[in-house]
Amino acid sequence: MSSRSSRLASLALGASVLATVPAGALAQSASPAVEPGTPSTEIVLQMDVCCGFTPVTFALLSMPVFTLYTDGTAIFRPSEGGTFDAPLALLKAQLSPEQMDALLDYAAGPGGLAQAKDRYDEMFVTDMPTTTFTIATDELQKVVSVYALGMDQMEPNADTPVLQQLAALGATLSQFDAQAAADNVVSLETYQPDRYLMTLYADYDGNTTPAAEWPFGDVEVPEVTTDSGWVQLVLTADQVAQVTEVPSGGIGDLVFTTPDGERVQAVIRPMLPSEVDPAAA
Repeated sequence: MSSRSSRLASLALGASVLATVPAGALAQSASPAVEPGTPSTEIVLQMDVCCGFTPVTFALLSMPVFTLYTDGTAIFRPSEGGTFDAPLALLKAQLSPEQMDALLDYAAGPGGLAQAKDRYDEMFVTDMPTTTFTIATDELQKVVSVYALGMDQMEPNADTPVLQQLAALGATLSQFDAQAAADNVVSLETYQPDRYLMTLYADYDGNTTPAAEWPFGDVEVPEVTTDSGWVQLVLTADQVAQVTEVPSGGIGDLVFTTPDGERVQAVIRPMLPSEVDPAAA
């Protein structure tokens, strides 16, 4: 990784507003971090928001909000648009080495990751999601989990300042398309995944939604029962194109009749380059 060439130590960010790294801090460079054709699967910064009280479809469509790889590729959700069962396609930005270093410096320093504890879960609320930050650089390797990130604490305490920093970092990463709008990336395009993850689970009794015939040809369907929970299969983009427009941010509430005549529900979402096939895990 290149040496740190951009410093953000003097930046003051409010946790209650969009914590956008200011124009110039990620000033555009003429070249990407690596030559085209050498994609990376090694993560250096990631933000994931998981769980809480959400519908099954929403939970199964969930995936990391923001992921940055060692080659400067950032893949993230658009901050606006879509629905809970049909989110918009992911975006893919290319950062220069200087832009990537500036973002990592911000995440570790003003963003709070270097001084944060591994876990914050003492909030007096229930059914809220947990935000998990992962950073893996030469200087800092750390995972930080925060329950109910951004919610006010009943009583401020010693953790309050760093929680405010983490909330600001979360706002920056969850609305990273603002950086693209400010020309703080080298390039921006729609992410074109070559793999999608399909989760199948047994249909519930009394569901009157018409079931479509199994559209994925000779893809073998594992047995799906209410006892087994769900099963997962990896599909190609061409296979997913049989049921929705691709590239897709995901689609839920699908109902199929398998070749064996069983009714199953399905949720399909894109996979990141770093994800492995569940069957091989």
